[in-house]
Amino acid sequence: MLTEQQTISVIVPVYNTAPYLEACVKSILCQTYPHLELLLVDDGSTDESPALCERLAAQDGRIRVLHKPNGGLSDARNFGMDHARGSLFAFADSDDALHPQMLDLLVRAMEQTGASLAMGLFNEVTDLPEEHPVYDPRTLPVCRKGREEIFRSITVEYVVAWNKLYRRELFEDIRYPVGRLHEDEFVAHRLLWKAEQVARVDLPLYDYRQRPQSIMHTAIDPRRLDGLAAMRERVEFCLEQGRPDLACRSVDSLLGVTESLLRRQDAMTPEARDLFVRGIREDARRWPQIQNRTQKQQWQWLCTLPAAEYFARKERQERRARAMAALKKPLKALLGKTAGQEESR
Repeated sequence: MLTEQQTISVIVPVYNTAPYLEACVKSILCQTYPHLELLLVDDGSTDESPALCERLAAQDGRIRVLHKPNGGLSDARNFGMDHARGSLFAFADSDDALHPQMLDLLVRAMEQTGASLAMGLFNEVTDLPEEHPVYDPRTLPVCRKGREEIFRSITVEYVVAWNKLYRRELFEDIRYPVGRLHEDEFVAHRLLWKAEQVARVDLPLYDYRQRPQSIMHTAIDPRRLDGLAAMRERVEFCLEQGRPDLACRSVDSLLGVTESLLRRQDAMTPEARDLFVRGIREDARRWPQIQNRTQKQQWQWLCTLPAAEYFARKERQERRARAMAALKKPLKALLGKTAGQEESR
């Protein structure tokens, strides 16, 4: 069980986000949970961010500023964890903001469930809201999700780092991969597996700011394909745990990322496109023992068809599957009714 006095270390990597930083910091310092420290990790910023970090720290003793050479988001998060004093960790991006009750509600969710990881939902915004709804903690919509349920469909809210609260020990042997993009996807499955269960609060607790110039909105070079490598690692991880069924589900995630990139292949650099096509051919030959017939067919189409024809065929396949499911439902009900009548005789 948690105690109210346990300190949360909120780790915020900062790199050239001076126009947004103060709003992010304010949202953390205004948390209704009082026992926190805020680590601003200046990752070699070249704008006004370093001076702004120092000015904000001079105004509030809960802020510590750590300056380091530029190493990327993963390196800054790892550096922050290495210097954190709290028994609980939370992360925020320096252009985003937390709901004022986020940390308090996630602590309560941990207390109610005994989970070592708690999470909330998030809003995608272009501008931060001026006001937030006030949630009643007495009617907190929290549920406990087990490893089995989570791994059968690891959706985006389970992957991102910043809508969560973690016990420090979850990161004892886990760090974010330095030099990689899509860093959350390399780490999420390991944290979720180690945690075994997650306390999920079905309320939006984090404002994720969409910016046109952010990493997720730039042209696709080879590094932007790191998400594929992360999905492959997830498949291998499930196999290492002796769970080919969950590995098969992870192949579906790999196919999903592949399809998302296929829709944007015109934005790829020539080097990235060559790497992407080569990766599809290699993935089509991986793990034949765990892939189902539908997955193998999709890989074959990806290897042989233009993008437009691939998506057209997949849509036809999905329509047929939906039609079959619609036919089976009344048939299953009829068979169940018939079986009940036979038993009553």
